[in-house]
Amino acid sequence: LNLNWVLFDSGLRRANTEMARQMLAAANAAHDAALQSVLFETAQFYYLAQTRRASLDASLAAEKSAHDSQVVTEARYVAGAGSLADKLQAETALAQSRLDRVRAEGELKNALGTLAVQVGLPAESPIALDVPDASLPGVEFATSLQSLMDEARQQHPSLLAARAELDAAIARVDAAKAEGRPSISLIGSTTRADSRGQLPADSINHDHSIGLQLNIPIFEGFGRSYRIRQATSEVEGKSAELENQIRKTRLDVWKAYQALQTEGGNLQA
Repeated sequence: LNLNWVLFDSGLRRANTEMARQMLAAANAAHDAALQSVLFETAQFYYLAQTRRASLDASLAAEKSAHDSQVVTEARYVAGAGSLADKLQAETALAQSRLDRVRAEGELKNALGTLAVQVGLPAESPIALDVPDASLPGVEFATSLQSLMDEARQQHPSLLAARAELDAAIARVDAAKAEGRPSISLIGSTTRADSRGQLPADSINHDHSIGLQLNIPIFEGFGRSYRIRQATSEVEGKSAELENQIRKTRLDVWKAYQALQTEGGNLQA
């Protein structure tokens, strides 16, 4: 029975624990980013379906109007009060409105099928859409572009993941350095050897030991120094990725803010 308990390892265990903790934080942030992406796409598909339904309603109204106009124009032509050109134009307008209505129906079906697949249902599953609210959506959260950028810098899952990966890379450097430092362990062992009934000896032997063991790495073919260099290069790469992700996130927030302002103005108009 052998016992080996590390008492001091020059920070190796702490560095490995920190690296694992940061990798877990990065995985959680990536999980949050995936959830947000799915929710955002679902919202987009939902409002696309609402748009397609509104287009179908408009197409049905246009078809009815074209039908009424064609009936009136036909009656005027039969009564001799209208020209053949007016009659043909009304028939063409009716045919075009019917074509638009058929296209709108197909686009609505495609939008509903896409939305159904997005939420994990078969494409042919029936989905009932709520009647959209006629009031304008509130944009109180978008009062300050700079505050939105600051909030995104602190809470955006992609940035949280990038920061955690950078911290994990830094901890990996510390771990690689700690591997080459001394460590102290508490060691103990107990041995029992039973040789009764065996020749030439007939005895029971017990052996116990306990003590401290000092390990000092001296040389292992420069492998550790290469691992330190590799880990340091990874830190530089993760740092560059973080800066790039910060710039990308700020640009995304800026574009989304400008798009929101533009669409709000269009909706008011």
